[in-house]
Amino acid sequence: MLLNSLPYTRREIVSSKYIGALIFTGLFMCYTYLFDFLLNGKQVAVLWKEILLIMGLVMIVISFILPISYKFKTKYLTIAIMGLLGVYMVIINYFVPNLNKQITTVVQNFMTVQEIQLYLIVSLLIVLIYIGSWMLSVRIYKRKAF
Repeated sequence: MLLNSLPYTRREIVSSKYIGALIFTGLFMCYTYLFDFLLNGKQVAVLWKEILLIMGLVMIVISFILPISYKFKTKYLTIAIMGLLGVYMVIINYFVPNLNKQITTVVQNFMTVQEIQLYLIVSLLIVLIYIGSWMLSVRIYKRKAF
């Protein structure tokens, strides 16, 4: 309610969260890789795949979290997150015990791919999902009554 009392449009409020998330992620990655370079001497030229993977994952997660957080109240989000955590634990314990290892294998295989076109297509797809989520969040937030 405080944000809505300020002289900003609802579109600007939503857009600031999406842009702020990207800026924060970028700054955090720069900070992390700078200290990794200073401490371990890891070459930055090799890291472009890691940076692309991290930014892509953050954008996908934000694309789902923000519209849901605009649509539902915090109480319902907490219940949903606890429920998803419970489902994840049941899946790991009873159905797919090596799920984390399989996810790690998929990520490692993705990181070893040398096809630039694949990276471009995946990046474009992630950007389109992010923009679609942004527009959906603006629409949800404009219709929300306070």
